[in-house]
Amino acid sequence: MYEQHLIRRIEAFPLAEFVTMARECGRLEIDATLRADAARLYELIRGFRADVSFMSEEAAAMLDLAERFLYGEWFIAEHGFANYPSYIGLAMVKCALGVHLRDDFRRGWEKCKTCMHILLNDLLSYEVSSLAGIFPWYPDHRMESVMRNRIAALNDLRTSLAAPSQGAVPIVSSGILSWSQYAEKGREHLALRHLTALPVSCEHDEYFFMRVLQMSECCFWGALSAVIAAIEATKFDCLEEAMAHMEQALEFLDFLQPITQVLKTMPPEHFWAFRDATDGSSAIQSRWFHLLHIYLHGLDERKVSIYADIPEISDLIHYGKPGFVSLRSLLRDFAPHATPELETFAEIASRLDASLYAYRCIHLGIVHRFLPPDAKQGTGGTSGIPYLRKHLTRRLWPLESEYPQPDLEELNALDIFQPLVGVGN
Repeated sequence: MYEQHLIRRIEAFPLAEFVTMARECGRLEIDATLRADAARLYELIRGFRADVSFMSEEAAAMLDLAERFLYGEWFIAEHGFANYPSYIGLAMVKCALGVHLRDDFRRGWEKCKTCMHILLNDLLSYEVSSLAGIFPWYPDHRMESVMRNRIAALNDLRTSLAAPSQGAVPIVSSGILSWSQYAEKGREHLALRHLTALPVSCEHDEYFFMRVLQMSECCFWGALSAVIAAIEATKFDCLEEAMAHMEQALEFLDFLQPITQVLKTMPPEHFWAFRDATDGSSAIQSRWFHLLHIYLHGLDERKVSIYADIPEISDLIHYGKPGFVSLRSLLRDFAPHATPELETFAEIASRLDASLYAYRCIHLGIVHRFLPPDAKQGTGGTSGIPYLRKHLTRRLWPLESEYPQPDLEELNALDIFQPLVGVGN
C-alpha cells in the first residue's frame, strides 16, 4: 500500500517545472520550497528502498530514477553546497552507463561510447542552437567567436569518435517527459540528455563545462573498466585478451585528451563567473579518475592523507593494503620472464601510461589558464597547481624505481568510516 502512496508522491512532484526553472535561472535559484520538497522526497525514497525488499519492477525502476535525480538536492540541503557527483549528476550518468548492472565488460564499453555520443551531440546542438538564437537557456556571456570555435572543435570530436557497434545513437525528444516515461526500460538515454545538466548559474559556458566533465567521466570509466579487465585476464594467463582490453583503455584515454582540449575555448573569465558557486564540487572527488591511477600505479603514500580528508574517495586508501594487483606490480613480476608476448604487453602498457600522462599535462595547463590570478588555492580545498605539479610526473617506468608505499599500521589506524550516504556517489 505504501509503495503506491510513494509512487503517487513521486508522480506529483513537478519534474518539468523543476527542470525548466533550473534551465531558466540556474539550479540554486529554483523556488526554495520546491527544492526542499525534492530533498524530502529523496529521503522518503531512500528510506523505503532500505526497508522494503520486494516491489514491482515498474516501481523499482521509478524509485531508482527519482532517487538518482533527487540526490543532488538532498546533498545540497544537507551540506550547503554541491559536491562533484551531485553537481554533474553522476548518479544519472552511471545509470546510463549501466554501472549498477555488472554487465559484461564489452557491453559496458559499448554503452560508454553510446553515452559519449549522446552527450557530445547534445552539447553540439546546444552550441549551434545558441549561436542561431533559438536556444533561450543560460544567456550570460555568450560570445559568437567563442561558440564558432567551439562548434568546429566539437564537430572534429564527433568525427573522431567511432560510432557504437550496437547501432545508431537513439534520437531523443526535446521536451521534458514524466517520471514513468524516463523509467521505462531502454530509455536511459532520455534521462541522460534531459536530467544531467542543470547548472547552478545562468552562465552559458557552465552547461558546456558540465557536459565536458560528464564525457570525461565516461572516458575514465571506460578506461578503468578496461584496465581492470586486462589485469583479471592476466590472472588466467590470457595475455592476448589482456592486451586487447588495454587497447580498449587506450581508445578511451585517447579521446579524453581532445575532450579536455576543447575546454580551452572557454575564456577564463567565463569560468571565474561561476567558479565560486561550484567550489565544493572539485573534480578531485572523481573516484574513477583516482581509481584509474591506482590500478595503473598502486596507491601512492603521498595521497593517503588527501584521500582520507575527502569523503567521496576516502575509502580508496584500502587499495594500499597487501594483495592488491596493479598494472605496475604485474609488469614488475613479468620483467624477469621476458618473452615476445610480454614485451608487446609492456609496450601497450607504456602507451597507456603515456596517454594518461599527456592528459595530466593538458589538465595542468587548463588549471593554469583558469585559476584566477588572486586565487590562494585550487578547487576543493587543494593547493591547486602545486598539488597537480607534485603528482604530475608519476610514470610506470622505470619499474625499479620505488614510489612511497603506505605504512600498513598507519593505514589501519585512519578513521575514515564515515561514507557519504546515498546512491549519488
